[in-house]
Amino acid sequence: MRHAIILAQSRPTATALGAWWNLAGSNIAQTSRGDHDFQPCDEPLYLVCEQNSQKTIDTFRYLATKISLVIEEKTSLSDSIVVLVDHVDPAQLNPLESNWSALIAMLILAFPDLDWYFGTIRSSSNENGFPYNSCGLTALLEPEKDSLFDYNGLRHWIRSRIADTKEDGKPLASHLPRRGKLAIAIDDERAYAYLHAYAAYRFGFRALPVTGERIADQWLSEKSDYEKPFLTLEDLFLNFPDRRDNSESLSDLDDRDNRWKALKSEEIGFRIFVTSGQRHSGDEQKRERNRGHMGEPHIKCGQYRRRALKPTGGIFDLWHQTKLNRKKRLHDGELYIGVGPGYIWPPRGQRAIIGDTGHSAPGRLLTISEYLLARCDHIMKQGVHSVEEAVHGAVLAGNALELLGDRTPTTAIQALRMKHQFEVLAECQFSGIEYHLLVKPRLKEIRKEVRAIGRWFSRRKRKDATLNAEMIIINSIMGIFREHNQFEEELLCMARARHLNNTLWMRHRGRRLPFPWRYLFWPIMRYSEFLLSSLPRFIFGLTIWTVLLGALFSLADAHLEIGDVPTVHLDFHPVSALLTTFFGVGSLIDTHPIWIMLTLISVLGGFAHLGIFISHLYSIVMRK
Repeated sequence: MRHAIILAQSRPTATALGAWWNLAGSNIAQTSRGDHDFQPCDEPLYLVCEQNSQKTIDTFRYLATKISLVIEEKTSLSDSIVVLVDHVDPAQLNPLESNWSALIAMLILAFPDLDWYFGTIRSSSNENGFPYNSCGLTALLEPEKDSLFDYNGLRHWIRSRIADTKEDGKPLASHLPRRGKLAIAIDDERAYAYLHAYAAYRFGFRALPVTGERIADQWLSEKSDYEKPFLTLEDLFLNFPDRRDNSESLSDLDDRDNRWKALKSEEIGFRIFVTSGQRHSGDEQKRERNRGHMGEPHIKCGQYRRRALKPTGGIFDLWHQTKLNRKKRLHDGELYIGVGPGYIWPPRGQRAIIGDTGHSAPGRLLTISEYLLARCDHIMKQGVHSVEEAVHGAVLAGNALELLGDRTPTTAIQALRMKHQFEVLAECQFSGIEYHLLVKPRLKEIRKEVRAIGRWFSRRKRKDATLNAEMIIINSIMGIFREHNQFEEELLCMARARHLNNTLWMRHRGRRLPFPWRYLFWPIMRYSEFLLSSLPRFIFGLTIWTVLLGALFSLADAHLEIGDVPTVHLDFHPVSALLTTFFGVGSLIDTHPIWIMLTLISVLGGFAHLGIFISHLYSIVMRK
């Protein structure tokens, strides 16, 4: 079901758009997504307002509140909302200005999941790159596509206008990342298509999830005038629900390329084939052709081609399996790994932003981010029950974070926390993902982004603020792992949180300790973190202790008579001494001071390791 909202500057233009919407309903029904009947709203929501440059923010808040109410009344994610706007000027689609087009730009950024169409598009200058063919009213008659991942580049266009805005010759928002390249995720399973499209989106691509044959024909045909993708994530075995010709096998990559000739374009740099690896009798020849089509080595016809196996271990594992995380590029002398061309995130260091003006993100971008985060709160409170809902929230939170950059740190940290919460929820709730998730790259990314955001805190509070922010984010995703019984992932988060907590404790309370103790506590706490992080590390540490203490006992046994110190030397093997003192409670074997010291170290070390071992066992028994 598609709902309509009409934004206009006058009642006549609003009425004209409403009449067009009602007349076009029958045609839209024939090309709407899925097989359900098209049911337009009985009456579109009309929002008519005369733009006042002095009240742009007030008008935005009024319209955003009205649109939010419509979104909250939606019954499911399958219901889409179409926004019809009477007129825009692409050159003025800049939220930092004060006009009608600037107001529409603010709404587009605040509601990236809505489908935006414009009655008239008149530019005050020649604007190359604006998606005219997908934003006009006639585009409504085409198969319905999801705008969440900015497939047509409308939000990319607006971000480019923001980045070009300067005040006194200085950029107002140079931190804002842009996605110049398109990725297409082709899969007949909607959850997979959304997750793969989101993976491409979060790593710097605009994305289009393709779950139907009509959309694929429209976008990938030889005569298509739409933008060619730079990256494709293709399910190897396709069987679309709207498939018309069963005689043609889309699982044969040669037939697929002949059907969708855009896939052979030189503009496509990367083709990733995602498959469960299933085999059927009689498919040997097709399997051999597909293997040759994917290329050995992995570069063929100028394209990088690689295969990934389902189920993957989450968003990061998909990028790791395909080796996309290793692709490097240079931008202004800096190296970026694993992200789309032109995408720069997190924001660069202080030396790269000296030219910026102000001490925080522009106020209008902050206002848009607050609306995005309010919508994230609403989704979280309603409960996340599917991959689509989790991905939806992750995109909203990620957009809020990118609008803020590192310029408004407190709100940016909140957005970063929500982004990772939604991503982890998507991974934990999807049965098409492995039980064991790839967590270490996520923790590394959190640490990197928090440090970038922390640059805008004062020097005195920067370190503490960074550690606190990282611990808050890790604790939030650790709770999600615990709720979904992801034991190993929870332990990894717990180990990092323990390290952060100990660091903060030493920075605040450790300084009050007397001189020798403040330096002794550091190695003891770090070693305990090492042992508690995992059972293999504990075994490794225990092995090192036994080897070293065994060597010291042997050395002491061989050179016990030192000077004139009296001793009562017993005939006791050094290994027996080690086992007695370290792993049990034994009597003192020798009264020599060196022997007494070694015995004390061995007993204390054994006692400490025994306590840590019991903690490990208790954690495993309680969680498993």
